[in-house]
Amino acid sequence: MRFTPKTPLYALLISIAAATAGCEKLGTATTGAEMPAIPAALGELVAVTPGDGAYQSVLWFKQADQSVVAVRVNIARETIYSRTVRFPRS
Repeated sequence: MRFTPKTPLYALLISIAAATAGCEKLGTATTGAEMPAIPAALGELVAVTPGDGAYQSVLWFKQADQSVVAVRVNIARETIYSRTVRFPRS
């Protein structure tokens, strides 16, 4: 293969064409019903980690007394589990 001054231009055009060929506009999201509000009394949200099942997450909150509260949520069912775990700090 011979290198000519036009080779980088052709490579650039091919890469642009390949990058844009696979793109398509996404439709608007349908949200359905909103999840219930998370009580502000839980504190400041500091982390979100995967839960133990599909569509489950654990929300981690830091309270004013520096204790940590974990709350499980199910995104698919739009539910917040009533049982929370509190980790007091000394």
